[in-house]
Amino acid sequence: MWKRLKQRKQRRRLAAIVSRVFDPVLVIPVLLGVVVWVAFVNGERLRFLALLMAIDVVLPGFVLFWFVQKKRVLSGWDVTSRRERVPLFNFVVLAHMVGVMAAWFVGKHPLAEYLTSFWMMTVVYALITMVWKISIHAGVMSAVVTFGVMQLGVRYAWLYGLVLLVVWARVEGQYHRLSQAVAGAVLPLVLIPVVWEIMGL
Repeated sequence: MWKRLKQRKQRRRLAAIVSRVFDPVLVIPVLLGVVVWVAFVNGERLRFLALLMAIDVVLPGFVLFWFVQKKRVLSGWDVTSRRERVPLFNFVVLAHMVGVMAAWFVGKHPLAEYLTSFWMMTVVYALITMVWKISIHAGVMSAVVTFGVMQLGVRYAWLYGLVLLVVWARVEGQYHRLSQAVAGAVLPLVLIPVVWEIMGL
């Protein structure tokens, strides 16, 4: 019995580490950073891309930090309370929409299309969060891997193993039920290809 309790404690500790390493606060900047880097390599101006990163990455991260510091989020950095997630996610939707509109306004293609697809996914997750606690950790990781596989080819499909690792961590750490973690991971697999097909990417 003590051995099982010790093993469970070790698994929970590992799950917490995985959750921190693949935290959306870290992974989202990586995803948008890759998109911005691709745009820069293709000749987009660095000044505009820096502004975009400030709107889409720095501002939402600052707002989360402020919410936690001002105790508007009492459930901690993971925002484990579904109700506390709603205003934060609504802000992220609005902030990202500003970045998307700026990209369309100055005619940054295909950057605008990529950002629009991620914004649409953010809207879907925000709407679901109003009634159900879907896993954002699993969703963001799945979006990153799906974007990478669609850009680089199926030879990188092994990266979906990281998505499975995040799903395991969110369930093992008791942040989510299995259905919430799996739903978070599966949605980008469906949404991103469909949106890209509609946009002709």
